Amino acid sequence: SLENLHVSCDRFPPDDDDLDVITACLTSNKVLRELHVDLGTPSSFHWARFASVLCNKRSIESTYFTSNHTLTKLGRYLTPPATVQSYLQLNEYSDKRFVACVKVIENHFARNFDLGLVEEMSSSVLAEVISFVDQGFRAWADYKIVAGKVSFDEDDFASGDDR
Repeated sequence: SLENLHVSCDRFPPDDDDLDVITACLTSNKVLRELHVDLGTPSSFHWARFASVLCNKRSIESTYFTSNHTLTKLGRYLTPPATVQSYLQLNEYSDKRFVACVKVIENHFARNFDLGLVEEMSSSVLAEVISFVDQGFRAWADYKIVAGKVSFDEDDFASGDDR
């Protein structure tokens, strides 16, 4: 399986069509961990496209199922903006259910929660979200408030320990 990919584009920097192909390939990727592509100096538009691949915020279901939870490195000499960097770091956890659930909590529950989003969820996603909230939301929220970031051990999440 292909875990590292180095891409060279005919045009430098790659144009929007090249970026469309790259981001489409990354959507729902379950294998590729490192993508090294020479993007020149990416614009905020380019970074926003990568951020939306790493965390599709359209709906809870999109965040859980179509976000890329595998990619951990993007470019060899690039310094991604904080949002992209935080998603790449979160993707380093081996438990991809944990990664997906943290993205769901951060983007759909931790801020202004829209109850209408629950109506859009399939029963399988709703069950996963409820399970995650039951197992880890209190610990995640406590740590988020105190430290300003998620940093508890993924083994604690998997064990279902009550905090």
